[in-house]
Amino acid sequence: MFDDVRETAQIRPLLPAEPTCAVLVTSRRRLAALEATTVPLDVLPLPDAVEIFRSVAGQVRLAGDPDGNGIVADIVERCGRLPLAIRIAAARYRVSATHRLADVKADLMDAHRALSVLDDGERSVAASISMSVADLPETLRTALVALAAHPGSDIEGRAAAAAIGTDTAHAAWCLDQLADRH
Repeated sequence: MFDDVRETAQIRPLLPAEPTCAVLVTSRRRLAALEATTVPLDVLPLPDAVEIFRSVAGQVRLAGDPDGNGIVADIVERCGRLPLAIRIAAARYRVSATHRLADVKADLMDAHRALSVLDDGERSVAASISMSVADLPETLRTALVALAAHPGSDIEGRAAAAAIGTDTAHAAWCLDQLADRH
């Protein structure tokens, strides 16, 4: 298994030539040059996200919280159903004697605090995002910053071009490259 591969050249010499061998490769990018079967992963389904939170938080800790089940679903939604964010939120909840589920939810609802809450000293959602952004070429980093200021969750090609300050062909290329890097 090769985890968090940045580019195909990084692993190509390590791949077995034997057709009966299999290798699992994870990456934040689509590695089109790898010419392999790909399995794109989406965010976790809600029941799986809730189960991860519950398993990390621990049944004893959850049983003592009067806030109940519905809040766990709200928390994992605020975590974007992303495993790293869910694990950090659940671990921080587990070790805090005074924090209730409602407190975790409130912390995640506060846009100014959410990223600091999703940091347990060893793992950090902000650090993961920063690493991904720092890995972008300058052109794509600039495009990402411009597009991030756009309200809404999708953008039309001409609007993307206007936001980036370029023509529609270059904007389409930027959008495609950013999508390849998730």
